[in-house]
Amino acid sequence: MSTDIVFIVLNSAVKSRIVCDLAEKCYLNNRRIVIYTNSEEECKKFDSLLWTWKQQSFVPHKCLDVLSQSHIEPIVLTTSIDSPGDYDTLLLVDPLPLETVKQFSTVIDFAEKYDSQGLELSRKRFKMYKEQDLKIDTLQPGEFLHTASG
Repeated sequence: MSTDIVFIVLNSAVKSRIVCDLAEKCYLNNRRIVIYTNSEEECKKFDSLLWTWKQQSFVPHKCLDVLSQSHIEPIVLTTSIDSPGDYDTLLLVDPLPLETVKQFSTVIDFAEKYDSQGLELSRKRFKMYKEQDLKIDTLQPGEFLHTASG
């Protein structure tokens, strides 16, 4: 399986809102999504946000400690991935090792330009993906939201 990386460029600290927007867009395009964060606090925060961030929206999801199989919900929030099951899209709130990233057909990562440390870490991940000959697109949040078609 080949993995396509989409780097979303963030010029301000709006990551939480963009993660919810991206999750909804992917869901509406029949993608099965894993949202990964490295802390239970963040996982719970996104669980709450996905229910409340937009009044007219419904984004079905489930929180798991460890993703080890497929579930009925199209969106899973987790702090650990053993197996992606039939989930095809990985939305990275926090970075993961390359061997985990490569288990997904589409990976959405972030270039956090508003934060110098975040930007440096983003550049290192970009370089790692490039060295693995993964296809990389760099987009503004609105570009992805208007062009993503599943």
